[in-house]
Amino acid sequence: MARLLVQLKLRLVINALRASTGAQVGFVLSTICAAVVAVGTFYLLAILRGSGIAAADLTTVIFTGFALAWLILPVVVFGLDSTLDPATLALYPLRIRPLAVGLLAASATGAWPAATLIGLLGAIIGLAHGALGVLVALVAVPLQVLFCLTLARFVTTSMAGMLRSRRGKDFAALLIIPIFAVYEGFIQIVPKLASEGALTATSFGGVDRWLRWTPPGLAVHAIWDASSGHPGTALLRLALLAGIIAGLGLLWVRSLHAVGGARFCAPVRPVRPARDGGRAVLALPAP
Repeated sequence: MARLLVQLKLRLVINALRASTGAQVGFVLSTICAAVVAVGTFYLLAILRGSGIAAADLTTVIFTGFALAWLILPVVVFGLDSTLDPATLALYPLRIRPLAVGLLAASATGAWPAATLIGLLGAIIGLAHGALGVLVALVAVPLQVLFCLTLARFVTTSMAGMLRSRRGKDFAALLIIPIFAVYEGFIQIVPKLASEGALTATSFGGVDRWLRWTPPGLAVHAIWDASSGHPGTALLRLALLAGIIAGLGLLWVRSLHAVGGARFCAPVRPVRPARDGGRAVLALPAP
């Protein structure tokens, strides 16, 4: 199922690129932006090496920023990406758990999931120390990406009914305004403060006091604890993060039940010979 849905997503992307020049331009621009984000984030995280606990503070802020981006941006592009709407598969006799795994695999396919993974792997250089720290980072970063993907799927599935309506599309369009406002403020204010020395890694110490207990903070501080000689605490943080992802996944599966109803639960009965004509008939659930 996972392989099938990944192939389906790739086929949809290829068909869209063949059908529209605008889609081709958008795809190229999106890929370029994803590459810039990946390289820039990796570099920013890597240069934090040697900053001590301040590196963990800033890394937590960056990890949280990615989580927020995965929370908001799928809502904005919901109408442009048909793979985000599980209702498009509601007419097929699919089991709910294989469907969830397949949708998650399809979500991990593309330039932006790869950019998220590559960019956050910069924490291995900037934050991890020693073999244990690197090993924990190699687990914590994929868990952070999995959290982002699961969060995005849960939000878009839960809001699918509203986002398909006219009011939901208007709401998604309005979200673009604060996103661009934050972006403009970031590129105007942050470089200026950094050049004046008013914004450093230590500036985020107070924010991390509560961010460290969020899923992104758990991932970052698991790396820091493992690097600073506290493997037990690091493993506990990873276990807690995995538990949060599992709980979020269960909520997402329940929202899939709500979207698809009994269709996603109906089993496909095996092929049985028909009495009239002797031809094999595949018994599907009633629509």
